[in-house]
Amino acid sequence: MRKPRNVGTKRNPKYAGAVRYKGRERWVGTFPTAAEWKDRALEIIAEMQAEQPDDPLTVASFVGTKKELGSWLADDPRRRGKTVERYMEGAKPFAEKYGDVQFEKLPSRYELRKWAKGQPVHVIKAIRIMWNDAINDSVTTRPNPFTEMGIEKSEGRANITVLTPDEVDLLAECARSTRPGPFGEMLYALILWQAYTAVRPGEGAAVRRFQVDLDAGTASITHQVGPGGGLEPTKTVAGKRVIAVPRRAADAVRAMPVLHPEHLFCAVRGGLISSASGWHYYWDPIRTAFMAQLPQDHQLHERIAEAIAEGKDPAKCREGEGHFQLYELRHFGLTRLLELGGWRNVMDVCVQAGHRSPALLYSTYGHPDKAKAITRLLKLDKVERDLREGLTPEDERRLTAG
Repeated sequence: MRKPRNVGTKRNPKYAGAVRYKGRERWVGTFPTAAEWKDRALEIIAEMQAEQPDDPLTVASFVGTKKELGSWLADDPRRRGKTVERYMEGAKPFAEKYGDVQFEKLPSRYELRKWAKGQPVHVIKAIRIMWNDAINDSVTTRPNPFTEMGIEKSEGRANITVLTPDEVDLLAECARSTRPGPFGEMLYALILWQAYTAVRPGEGAAVRRFQVDLDAGTASITHQVGPGGGLEPTKTVAGKRVIAVPRRAADAVRAMPVLHPEHLFCAVRGGLISSASGWHYYWDPIRTAFMAQLPQDHQLHERIAEAIAEGKDPAKCREGEGHFQLYELRHFGLTRLLELGGWRNVMDVCVQAGHRSPALLYSTYGHPDKAKAITRLLKLDKVERDLREGLTPEDERRLTAG
């Protein structure tokens, strides 16, 4: 059952919300306590059960298909685009095996977990989410059998070692050298834009000229380029934002030629930059030239070697685990902002990132340089020592008083 929302205040709470049953939704009402709301919600679910014939949904009818989504992901404001595709693809093996079976008649928890242990991690995650949603929508009362499966969590993006500023400059120079002429100059600016604004690649490709004010040092992020090559809304509501444009990015954009009257960056034939327009053909030579100039003991070479040793294709690994991806420049940019003082006011960096969660920023995008961290800690120790040397006995007594 879904939890109600507090539509009042902390001092005067009011809990409201709707419940779903077999794809149907009904408003519960507004109550002074969550317990009262829950009691009424249970009554409404019982009424909805009585109104419908006893025909529990099968797995396939709940999951639905990509083209015609079932009640599971239909009109879900929390998930869209690639997230929906990923969940649908992950749930597919389960729907193929148990599609004609009603939830209440599925095999035992032991049998389901035994089947799941032979599946890839993304499948287990998808069907675990699917089952939770089935419980929330009152499709089943059975506990989720796919919780606590002991799945090893990949460090993934949280384990990325970000480039240094000099390495970002080298990458940008490689972009310029692989495409001599105006287009190469634009790619040079694009690399620095992605690195210093820390926007997502799709957001950077979607920026239009009227959205950028280089004199004020700002840009509006309202859209991203989707997998099909067209403009679509940003990934999240928080993703629609005004960002700061650091001087390094602003200078690069000022100096680059205008290749499209509307879009800041464009493909070689004038369209939007995306996988659909052949970004691969621009990026691969840039990355190859960049890697050729790095020492063989560089962490990026070691990362590729580790992927190959594990039997993975470096080109198909997620960022941080194979070939260097353009998205990793976002990690460089956000880490840079945190290093410049954003650790003390992380919400400022959240605005730049398009995130509402400082926890995500800390865990995924904050990659502090360990040597610099030690230096900062020693400086703090010196400040404390110098401060104490100037304290009077009375100051010391007051400072250490319980």
